[in-house]
Amino acid sequence: MSIGPAFSAGIQRQGAFIIPGSGFDFAILAGEITAQAPDDFKAVLASQPNIKTLVLSSDGGSMAGALLLADEIHQRGINTYIPPTYGCQSVCAFAFLAGAARLDQGDLGVHHFYAGDSNAASQLPVTTIMAVLAAFGTPQEVISRMLRTPASSMHVFNPEEIERLGLNRNPRQLDGTLSQFGQLTQDVLTAMRTRPGSQPQTTTAGSGSAPSQSAPRFAIYEGLDFYGADIDKIRAETLEQCFQKCVDNQQCSAMTINLNPAIKSGPNCFLKSGMGRTEPYEHAISGAFLAAGFDGVLDVNGNKVEPTEVIPLE
Repeated sequence: MSIGPAFSAGIQRQGAFIIPGSGFDFAILAGEITAQAPDDFKAVLASQPNIKTLVLSSDGGSMAGALLLADEIHQRGINTYIPPTYGCQSVCAFAFLAGAARLDQGDLGVHHFYAGDSNAASQLPVTTIMAVLAAFGTPQEVISRMLRTPASSMHVFNPEEIERLGLNRNPRQLDGTLSQFGQLTQDVLTAMRTRPGSQPQTTTAGSGSAPSQSAPRFAIYEGLDFYGADIDKIRAETLEQCFQKCVDNQQCSAMTINLNPAIKSGPNCFLKSGMGRTEPYEHAISGAFLAAGFDGVLDVNGNKVEPTEVIPLE
């Protein structure tokens, strides 16, 4: 009686990736996501072209490496899977969310992504990172949760959130992977919890030491309009009212209030999923959540615009 492919003696690794063998349709990411991870994954796919799924067991690592790995997953149409009792946290979430089909049966955790590691590829504006996540079909509430959770903490999505937000996408496409995963021997399952090399980052999404600004922050810009990306339009009498509406709305990442005294009625507070296009406008005051490590200085028509105030949100 055939019991399907078995894990061969001697665990095969390519960096942080475990390769079960040619009979399996998945590879396993077990450990820190480094800058080398995207190239290691390409090597895995070259040696095992039948791979359809990447199984995830990682506490995070380098934002630059994670974004490039996620792009590779997205471009190749690879599925992603977090098994029960295993976790995919911090920037590992980028890899999971990039999956063509995806299934979380473990612990998917996110927090404030850190844009300040020393690798130039990670020095991306928060709007660019949000656009990448949106291209993966990431719900806006998930992006907002990343921005609102301090880098020193972790928000792990519970089953109700996973269902409500549609984090599992086309999970039946992973039926073959689930069947094969159940055939892995204990030595492989143990290896999935063994992190080769240096310890992964668990409190930041970048490499290096943890940022000093670990709490979510909200930057205020006077005379600046964030044009577009509206998710709601309401009436507010003061900047404080509009600011509070954004903080209270889990999908809001930015806001603009129009305080032109000539406008007596109608919506003047615009809650947004991102900054959109930035334009000078004397009657506008705008605000946005900032990624940790980002000083909030914006490029507006070739001019550097600093925030008027940065408000820490505990």
